[in-house]
Amino acid sequence: RGGAIYNFRSSPAVVNCVITDNSAQRNGGAGIFCDQSSPEIANCIISGNTTGGGIVCRNASNPVISNSIISNNSSLYGGAVCSSSECIVTIRNCTITDNRAKLKGGAIHNNLSASIISNCILWNNTAPDGNEVVLWDRSMIDVSYSNVQETAEITVNPGCWVIWGSGNIDAQPLFADAGFWDANDTPSDANDDFWVDGDYHLLEGSPCINAGDPDYVPEANETDLDGRARILSGRIDMGAYEFNHVPVADAGPNTTAYARIDGIAEVVLDAGGSFDNDGDELTYLWSWTIDGNTYDANGLKAAVQLPVGKHVIGLVVSDGNDDSEPDYVTVTVMEPLQCHMGVLPRRINRHSRGRQIMAWLHLPEGITKDQIDPAYSVLLYPGGAEAARQYIFQYRRARTVRASVLAFFNKADLMDAVDDNGPVRLEVVGRLKSGQYFYGRRTVRIIGRRRR
Repeated sequence: RGGAIYNFRSSPAVVNCVITDNSAQRNGGAGIFCDQSSPEIANCIISGNTTGGGIVCRNASNPVISNSIISNNSSLYGGAVCSSSECIVTIRNCTITDNRAKLKGGAIHNNLSASIISNCILWNNTAPDGNEVVLWDRSMIDVSYSNVQETAEITVNPGCWVIWGSGNIDAQPLFADAGFWDANDTPSDANDDFWVDGDYHLLEGSPCINAGDPDYVPEANETDLDGRARILSGRIDMGAYEFNHVPVADAGPNTTAYARIDGIAEVVLDAGGSFDNDGDELTYLWSWTIDGNTYDANGLKAAVQLPVGKHVIGLVVSDGNDDSEPDYVTVTVMEPLQCHMGVLPRRINRHSRGRQIMAWLHLPEGITKDQIDPAYSVLLYPGGAEAARQYIFQYRRARTVRASVLAFFNKADLMDAVDDNGPVRLEVVGRLKSGQYFYGRRTVRIIGRRRR
């Protein structure tokens, strides 16, 4: 008796367990056997147990089975659950499918016992007489808000009764991937058949979604078999799993960014196209790799720093129950254009009468005047001072068109930014209308005592 778990005058909690591929003598409960016991069986998978079926209850046992799958079990009586001798079996929020009995009751067989079933799916359980549930000798079954297959009849013998409560349906549950027997065998002999396990999550459009008891209140910390909240959309689903639309990530279109002269670009990643059909609030996780190191960022719009090169950035969004499939965006960071640059004066006296520094940039061949952004103030480093005046020219040399920028800066701004005399490398930075920066470098010498 009790191929996997044997309960005698005990009430254990059997939670988050997988009980599979067990066997017992005759009809002794290959998965779980209860004798004068009242275990709590929650969030379990009881599957593939033979010669005794999934659960057997005897002698005033009162188990509670919840948020579980009982599938592909076989027995003489009651492939999923067989009870006798004054037992009361409570089954709620369960999927009972693809079980078999060699004689009677593909899913449930009651003898001098009762079953109370709610928010459950009873589907594709078989027996030679075609019955899903058999009540035998002063037994009772109370079924409400459950999906019970019409073709698998409930047999009611004299002295037995069925309470057919509210909310019951008979409709294809639309499992994600129903289990099936291999093409060469039939479910006539459990020892010879080859079974392929199913995926009993509900597909979108299943009639079992939001079809459970509208007044059902989950117990504290109660979850479905996946560990999700037991109610996700205002009303409990039938079966072991709550249906949840998996959110969809949208990392946006591939884009090009332009690095500053330090070789780094600030890029704003935008996940605004992501969505969740349930309307749940989303969280956003971006991740990418640079030189073997992994980086991440969070947020609907995440500002990140990227070096020159091509970067493939992944986005995963979560609604708190499921993560989306990753979506990817490729960000290509272009380096700035280096230009030939001249500066006057080359020797800058802190105390001279001259108040301006003149710099000119000759842009690379192929860049025309119209490509330069006139609204961008050319900058002088150190200090980052904006040009007091700037001009854009275009000229022809050796049959090529070249563009130049002439900029004037206030000497005082540079003097404030440079503490020490001696050689100083100046950098002048402009920008094209495309967003790409261009720059030139030239070393000058600063002389003269700094006034304090």
